[in-house]
Amino acid sequence: MSVTINKNITDKIAKKTAEDKMMEKFLLEILQIEAEHKQFKKNYLPKIEKYAREYKGKL
Repeated sequence: MSVTINKNITDKIAKKTAEDKMMEKFLLEILQIEAEHKQFKKNYLPKIEKYAREYKGKL
């Protein structure tokens, strides 16, 4: 009986650990996307807006 209870507890802990690792990976991916987005806004958005204004002036 106690072996079954210990196995259940061990399984729950293993599942929780796996879920935590998965969540950590997911959060790191979100942070990476946010960093890339900030980099894009900083480096490319002003250039795109400038080109868009210039192009609109040529219409």
